[in-house]
Amino acid sequence: MSSHTTHETIPARLFEPFVPFAGMIFTRPPPPRAKEPETTSTFSAPNTSHPGRQFRGSPRTINHRLASHPIAGSANGTRGFHMKTMRRTTLGLTATALALTATTYTATAHADGAGTSPAIVRAIESQQWVELEAGDRDYRVTSVRCFLTQFGYYNHCDGDVFTQDMVQPVKRYQTAYDLPVTGRIDVETWGALRDRVGNTGQNDARKNQVKGIQYAMQKLQAPTLKVDGLYGPATVKAVTAFQKRKGISADGVFGPRTFRAAFAEGAETKHTPTH
Repeated sequence: MSSHTTHETIPARLFEPFVPFAGMIFTRPPPPRAKEPETTSTFSAPNTSHPGRQFRGSPRTINHRLASHPIAGSANGTRGFHMKTMRRTTLGLTATALALTATTYTATAHADGAGTSPAIVRAIESQQWVELEAGDRDYRVTSVRCFLTQFGYYNHCDGDVFTQDMVQPVKRYQTAYDLPVTGRIDVETWGALRDRVGNTGQNDARKNQVKGIQYAMQKLQAPTLKVDGLYGPATVKAVTAFQKRKGISADGVFGPRTFRAAFAEGAETKHTPTH
């Protein structure tokens, strides 16, 4: 009996599903591309360390800033002009998007009013900041003194008049936060203060910051509130009542939304206007 091996021919159609992968298996990979030379951008990225600011303000504020900018196209001022314009445009778009979409802040970023209605959010965020400068008298001045003292730029909270000795501390604060150095509490400076104050609640140890809040609540909500730098039950009660009156979902935490409701235009009104 002879023995031999029978070789059967495998139909070519059985290999058809694997044809597309043949090139992947047996084709030599292409040589690496030459690295393109790096280019240096003319402008640095916009400053986003203080989100939430808006390029809003009274006509006096806006006109002053336009006049104070270097003339576009000048040899010495073009770069600074465009950098500031980029930063303000970015901040303005961010704030506008917030107002239009009424995004609810998270509990971590904005502990106050997590359940506030979109209409109230839009109304509060659209209220313009009250610009303060040397010679102005306002409860806001007292609060700003306290905040600057807490942050190490000033030395006391007393007084509701914007005195000349506040101008240089304000300028130092503005310089430290890459803001226009005006010596006034303007739109950008209010935004930076709001971000820095953040959330303040019961038993907060930042006494001068608490005093700034207590001065505001004493003016706006609870005339008998003691300004002692202790965020105790009385301060919680005052902040909660203020939040309820303004339509903010009340939790007694003085956060960024309550901050704007307390210091922007309309703070003295009974309710937050929604139209």
